Order: sequence, then structure tokens, then C-alpha cells
Amino acid sequence: MGSDTRTSGQIELLVGGDRFFPRLVDAIIGAEQSIKLRTYIFDRDDYAVRLADLLRKRSQDVNVQVMVDGLGTLMAQNKAAGSMPPDHKAPLGITLYLTNQSGVRLVSLTNPWFTGDHTKTTIIDSKTAFVGG
Repeated sequence: MGSDTRTSGQIELLVGGDRFFPRLVDAIIGAEQSIKLRTYIFDRDDYAVRLADLLRKRSQDVNVQVMVDGLGTLMAQNKAAGSMPPDHKAPLGITLYLTNQSGVRLVSLTNPWFTGDHTKTTIIDSKTAFVGG
């Protein structure tokens, strides 16, 4: 039925955003072939916009694919986070922002039954994976 090919690797737990996000950003910057990011909500806060800017920039050099829950992302853009800097100007819609004048390929999943899939996975060059809860 399936292949019996085995590979070895290692797992490192990056607990907390201060450990997780810098490593994720470094991996995105260092990608040589592809970046595949799947998340439930891609927000419009200052950090999400900086991440979107990085993905847009990297899409000039590598294959960048982003998958989001369309309903979750749409609903999130109607909420304002209280921790944003006062000078932050959020884009009207993050999905349009990601794809406008970039090579980012975006899939916005429909969610007709309001069942949230909170999966957060990023795969860099088919070698390195970041998985969040």
C-alpha cells in the first residue's frame, strides 16, 4: 500500500512566541525552494502584516503557498487587537494584501459548517516543519 522508506530527523520544541516566531522568520528568509504555510486565521495586526510582507517578498524568489480558513480570517479582521502600535495601519483584507502584486498563491478554504480547523503548519523546502496549536 505505502512506501516503507524511513528517514531520520530531529524535533525541537519551541515553546512560546518569543522562541517560535524568530525561528520561523529565519526559516522563511532562508528558504531556497518553497514555503507552504497553513493557518486558521491570518490576522491583520502589526506582526501579521510584517509576516505577510516577508512572504510577499520571498514569493519573488521561491514558491510561496498560503492556506487559510476563509471564514475565520474574515471574522478576525472585524476585531481590533488592543496591543497594536498606534501608528499601525491594517490592510482592509489580509488575503488581498498577501496576493496583490506578489507571487503568493493563496487558498481560502470555505467553512460552511462553522467547524474551525485550527491547524497551523509551515513547511520550508519540504525539509523543515513548524507546527503550532
